[in-house]
This record gives sequence, C-alpha cells and structure tokens, in this order.
Amino acid sequence: MIQFTRRVALRDASLLPRAKAVAYELNRHLANTHKIKVHVGTPVDGSSSSMVWLFDAPSFDGLEDLNERLLQDQDYWALIEKNRDLWVSGPKRDGIVNLINR
Repeated sequence: MIQFTRRVALRDASLLPRAKAVAYELNRHLANTHKIKVHVGTPVDGSSSSMVWLFDAPSFDGLEDLNERLLQDQDYWALIEKNRDLWVSGPKRDGIVNLINR
C-alpha cells in the first residue's frame, strides 16, 4: 500500500473556510469519478494557512494509473483552475510512503 500526501500553502489564513469547501468539492469529484477516498486536514504545527491531502493507492502502479487518469480529467482541472487564487503558486510539498502495515 502506498500513501500519497500533498501539503499546500494558502495565500492567506482567512481563505481557509473557502479552501475547505473547495476540498470537499474536489474530494467528492475524486470519489465519484476515480473511486478514491482522499482525506484532508490542517497541520497541527500551528500553521493555519496550509492544508494536507492524503490518499492510499494499492501500489506504485496504482498511483501511476491515477496520475494518468487525472491528467485527462477535464472536470478535475476545471476545479483546480477555478480556485487557483487560493494557493501559493510554485512547488507543492509531496510525500510518498510505502506503508508496511495498514
């Protein structure tokens, strides 16, 4: 089992309520379209201006397959583009973990 995480920075902490609503909309789309369950949270390190997405893939091949499908998913990219003003532009902080127990 592979776990993918992505941490993104909000442009401003005051955008957190809107960012949570967008996260809910994105997660609903990913669940309905790609059958994946994504967890979203905020770090407990005192950073109220960032969010973290986490999801599990069965394998590296499964993660690669999802990436291929997302690249072709116009509705997903429309949601991302529509809400681009929420996030700090530039590189995101991603992590991939090979889970040894689940």
